[in-house]
Formats: sequence, structure tokens, C-alpha cells
Amino acid sequence: MEEVRISLPHVHLRPKKKSLISDWDRRRYEEHLFAIAYMTIMSLWQLPMEYIDGNYVPTVIFKGQTKTFQTFVFGLTMSVIGSVCAIVLRQRDPTMARYYRLFAVGAMAVAVVFFLWAAVPAAFWWLASLVL
Repeated sequence: MEEVRISLPHVHLRPKKKSLISDWDRRRYEEHLFAIAYMTIMSLWQLPMEYIDGNYVPTVIFKGQTKTFQTFVFGLTMSVIGSVCAIVLRQRDPTMARYYRLFAVGAMAVAVVFFLWAAVPAAFWWLASLVL
């Protein structure tokens, strides 16, 4: 039996453009967001609290800022809900999963803004108390 050789012309394939975020990171993005938001919510229970107007508020950063703390917790909660929905819908409906992922990122951004709103003045007053 003779050996048959097939020669193919040399084909130049353009390499695929690499994105800044790999496919693995894109698929696991909502899981990271869920883990960060969930661990932050659970760690809030460890902070010392004070009772203001029928609500518990951490005395470390949110001292006397009930509405800011409630908005911070609401943003974290919405981030957890959005990321869980994105994880559940990832395979079934990628378009809706992307919308939920964007919702989770937006809610996390709101939580970060309100955390900084409370933390920056608290840090300033803490540093000022050390100097004086």
C-alpha cells in the first residue's frame, strides 16, 4: 500500500485579538462580585453597633449616619441579588445574565460611593484626633 501525501498551501491565519479580560474572568466575574458583597455584608455583623431611631448602625464608620448606612447595605444587597441572578442565567440566557451583571456592578458602585461618603470624613476626624 502506497502512502498518500496531501500538501496544503501555507495558510496565514490572523491571530485572535486578546482582550484585557480573559474568558475565564468574564465567566467568573459575577462570582467574584457575589463573594465580595456577601463577605462584606457578613462582616458588618462583627462591627460594634449603636441603636439610633430604631435601627442598628455601626459606630466605627457610620456613626450617626443611619440613612447612609441603610443605603450602603441596600447597595450590597442588590449587588448580591444581581450577581446570583447572573450566575443562574449564565447558561440559559446570556443576554439577561449580562444585564443582571451590569445591575450588580452598578449596585456595588453605589455601595462603594456611600461607603466612601461615610469613611473619608470619619478617617479625617480620626487622623485629626491623633494630631491634636
